[in-house]
Amino acid sequence: MLTHREYKVEIDENLVRKATYGIITVGNPEYNMEFAELCIKYNVPIVFGMKCDSNAFPDHILKFMLENSEIIFMNDGERKDIEKRLGYGNIKDLFCDANAKCIVVTKGSKGSQVLYLEGDEIKAVDIKVVKPNRIVDTAGVGDAYIAGFMYGYFQNKGFIKSAQVGSVFSSFIIEEMGCLSNIPTKEQVNQRYKTNYGGEL
Repeated sequence: MLTHREYKVEIDENLVRKATYGIITVGNPEYNMEFAELCIKYNVPIVFGMKCDSNAFPDHILKFMLENSEIIFMNDGERKDIEKRLGYGNIKDLFCDANAKCIVVTKGSKGSQVLYLEGDEIKAVDIKVVKPNRIVDTAGVGDAYIAGFMYGYFQNKGFIKSAQVGSVFSSFIIEEMGCLSNIPTKEQVNQRYKTNYGGEL
């Protein structure tokens, strides 16, 4: 059985230099650290998908990622774990102590909450969940949320609308077995967005 230390870290520095964003989630910690450091070197904003995995993110790496990420995703359990492990009184402290511009906390069937900076003020907006037609498999739902959010964000939809798109994406993935077996079309996303949130995407 291979440990993460037996995998070589090989990153194309030129690709990082040309990137718009660098997205980091659970994986080889050496790779993630080298990738994050290259993002910082070339002023590429980091998007961090927090996973409650102390092997991939021991405290010092977790702290580094949180302090150097512009957009951060976590579920409510991970939020509590971060506050306990790293001694934050409140996850909102990341807006004062780090580079965070937006923190998204997903809450399962209760939807999600978007925390973001507007000037010097921290705003908090609750996003209602998009109910799927059926619940089959929750694997990949968190990653689908991030993908949907970034899809919206790349189109300049802002934090709130992007979070709504994330909720829409997640609602499709949960309807079938596997992480990639029910990826929606653009038309499906637009229709479900309109049905749940009103207006056009």
